[in-house]
Amino acid sequence: MPNAAESIRFRLAGRKRRRRGKPFLWGVAALVGLLIALPPVAAQQATSVKPDYKSEPDLAGLLAATKGMTMTRVEPGLSVGAIAYPPFGIRIHVFDFARDRFVLRVAEQKVETGGRALDFFAGKDDVFVINGGYFERTRRGKLSSSGLLIVDGQTVVPEHDRAGSGVVTSGRDGVGITYRKNVTDRSGVSHALQAGPILVDPGGIKGIYKVDKRYNRSALCLRGASFTAFVVEGGISLFQLADLLSLPEAKGGFGCDVAINLDGGPSTQAALRAGSAQAEIAGEWTVHNALIVSRK
Repeated sequence: MPNAAESIRFRLAGRKRRRRGKPFLWGVAALVGLLIALPPVAAQQATSVKPDYKSEPDLAGLLAATKGMTMTRVEPGLSVGAIAYPPFGIRIHVFDFARDRFVLRVAEQKVETGGRALDFFAGKDDVFVINGGYFERTRRGKLSSSGLLIVDGQTVVPEHDRAGSGVVTSGRDGVGITYRKNVTDRSGVSHALQAGPILVDPGGIKGIYKVDKRYNRSALCLRGASFTAFVVEGGISLFQLADLLSLPEAKGGFGCDVAINLDGGPSTQAALRAGSAQAEIAGEWTVHNALIVSRK
């Protein structure tokens, strides 16, 4: 499991901040600023509590932390935030995009051995990349997608039962998240990526019902007029991630209407490149495909 102290660096100057709620436990509110302004090692040293990477975190504590999160406006329609839960070494990064200003697409690796998040940026309007769906790796390091992959209207790889129960789509109707079995009409789909499981069923209903192991996670959700990407360092179960994403903001959740789990563990990674805001959450592995957010 990657060290939760690894990876993110922000440079945000002169941006307005919006509070989601009251200050949370253990002085974590102050840590939000440290996570943005200081290198990872300095952020880790802000707590003397030894992180616990094995047992399940207390949900009430996690919700208290997320309820106090500060979102920072990077540019119109794009806000970012981060919270820390020191007793368990967890950090959750949030990237929120207004649907009327940003679009989503799927991209494949540029070389057969895959790439890092930063390698997937292609145009001046690309602002964000997050790892996508599951993939296979040969002994020689060649990567191939495990499931459905549609890029620029072309089906590159067909769907497969083992690659996840959900699909992220983008096209005529904007960004969508649905069950794979429901993607029957692809005429208006420009991009699609199979992943899963579905963490939040349509209507904001929690979709995970048993506790599993803690891993680093990547996820995407739709909520109101925006789509939101989440990256968790330090490990969380899908069960608790589904709680965080499905519960309303008033309770410390994120109020997602629907949400899907992307590939996680050592594949978990993301990068932000929006003006003066630069960030990278480094993964352990190269990946085969990614989701890219661009300005309209």
